[in-house]
Amino acid sequence: MKAETYDHEKFRRLLDINITGSFLVAQACGQAMIKSGRGGSIINIASMSGSVVNFPQEQSCYNASKAAVIQLTKSLAAEWARYGIRVNSISPGYMDTALNRVPTLEGQKRIWIDHTPQKRLGCVDDLNNLAVYLASDGSSFMTGNNCIIDGGYTLCMALAAFLFALSVSAAAIKLKEPLAAPVPHFEHAYTINRLPSRGPVQPMSDLRTVDSVIRLTRGNGSSLSSLYVQSMRLQDTGREGGYSRLTTGSLPLVNIEQGTVFLAPVTVGGQDFDVVIDTGSSDPWLVSTGFDCVDPYTHDNEPEDYCYFGPLYDPSQSTTLTPIPDRNLNLSYADGEFINGLMGYESFTMGGITIPQQQFSAVNFAGWYGDGISSGLVGFAYRTLTSAYAGTDPKADKAGHQISYNPFFVNMYTSNTTAPVFSMAMSRNENEGGVMALGGIPDIPHSPYWISVPIIPVGVNASSGEVVYEFYTIVIDGYAYTSDQSAQFNPYNSANSRKRSLVGNGTQAIVDSGTSLMYVANDVAVGITLAFTPPGTCDPSSRTDPTCYVPCHSIPPVFGVTIKKKVFFVNAQDMILQNGVDDNGIPVCISAVQANLKGLTILGDSWMKNVLAVFDIGAEMMRFSAREFYGLGSYGSTASPGGYS
Repeated sequence: MKAETYDHEKFRRLLDINITGSFLVAQACGQAMIKSGRGGSIINIASMSGSVVNFPQEQSCYNASKAAVIQLTKSLAAEWARYGIRVNSISPGYMDTALNRVPTLEGQKRIWIDHTPQKRLGCVDDLNNLAVYLASDGSSFMTGNNCIIDGGYTLCMALAAFLFALSVSAAAIKLKEPLAAPVPHFEHAYTINRLPSRGPVQPMSDLRTVDSVIRLTRGNGSSLSSLYVQSMRLQDTGREGGYSRLTTGSLPLVNIEQGTVFLAPVTVGGQDFDVVIDTGSSDPWLVSTGFDCVDPYTHDNEPEDYCYFGPLYDPSQSTTLTPIPDRNLNLSYADGEFINGLMGYESFTMGGITIPQQQFSAVNFAGWYGDGISSGLVGFAYRTLTSAYAGTDPKADKAGHQISYNPFFVNMYTSNTTAPVFSMAMSRNENEGGVMALGGIPDIPHSPYWISVPIIPVGVNASSGEVVYEFYTIVIDGYAYTSDQSAQFNPYNSANSRKRSLVGNGTQAIVDSGTSLMYVANDVAVGITLAFTPPGTCDPSSRTDPTCYVPCHSIPPVFGVTIKKKVFFVNAQDMILQNGVDDNGIPVCISAVQANLKGLTILGDSWMKNVLAVFDIGAEMMRFSAREFYGLGSYGSTASPGGYS
């Protein structure tokens, strides 16, 4: 129920049911009790949503109506106490009622249970017993009370609601900025584990320049990888999942920490679309004409434009579609979004390469917060993460019973259409995304020197044990940083006093363009922040704001990441990011290198702008070449300040 688009008639009906109805019934009962002279007990049914904002469900209208019931209860209790009439209200939490016993709410109910200390939903008897007590003489000295019965849910919500209120108030100061995407709500306590080799491992591919190059654009939304990164980053310190805790004096670190979505053009069944490119998931899917859109959290039916997709795939306009009988896609993401759809074979073309019979899903049911441009997603992870199931009823799908199939890029190289390699070069110009080459590298300027390092595939496991996402992980030697702009570094850590030593040796790091920032060990992040001139401030131990801030006009330190004894330096342009303004309209800036809060180490977009990164899937290797001073050549349509793009 988006407040900005909620229908006025629906709102009036909602108020009539929840508050007007409560008042009329209480009024009639009160009149009868006053007339009898014997008093009595009136019990109104409110909701915990009248006391807390159980964000991220967009239900402000419902919350307001239930808050009104609570206030009505207190007011009537004060007015009618002289007549011996007691008025109390019951505010249920998440209850196991017939209304909630629908398959489409199963995922949401797992979220509710995860965030309830008693680890269950309430039952009708819980409410009945409380109502009997409030109606009996045992509660004769109770009136005007709002009795929350929620298994402890609102205990955990209190701090989150307070921080969210702070972030909303701060965001209102800067209304000229684009609205942020919804704050993700995490369903599981995620863990990360090493995956077995995909084998057999092939020799490293020749790095040749290819014509199959895709121009990437940046989308407005939360990247899937950043959702898992931030969830695990916060849970490692006992914080609640989400971003509302990261508040400054005026703005939360939401836009930056939501990561970067990269879009690429694809032609499917003769129809052109923009899709999200995701290296951590596998399934290719497009939303189909006539799909059903629902709110990801409330599961209320909504108009199609609520899901905010780009152009819709029209099966009736395709001559190459072959439906797959008794097969469905059932896919959920970390922030609560989900899709269901039927499976089929279809012609897919990307970067000039066509797979004539690519298995994919035409999505007909979606709970989604789109960007208004992308029509779906194409995953570049392994086939073990595909989410197809037998049958056509998603309600019957069982975790662990997926039917594997070849994702789009796997089909490319297993059919010998291209080498088992893709590469990415990100642009530091925010008007551009970068380029992605299939089967080799793009023809862009870069250093002639390459280093190679084994890929350590790791999987993100949900609390159910199911692998839901994959990351490409490597071992780095350490970090090089100093405020001395003329310093040299010694990757071998010898006793040469003229060279600086590395810090954070032997660290495993995730390489992920979808995460905007770099996340390093807490002490390293503090050291880098203090190395700015003038220095910044950083307190990773803070439970309210562990962000590393730097003066917007400061000079960044020399900073690089060392891999296989080669230091890959980060251009000074990529070391400071503006993140809104403070209460006085003064820009607030943060370091591109943030504390990982003893969690995951990430080499994000700020670092990847400075390298040409090669994902050699066949050899299970990653290769890097420096390009911190190079643009995208003929693929860069514009130049950013200083001539870099």
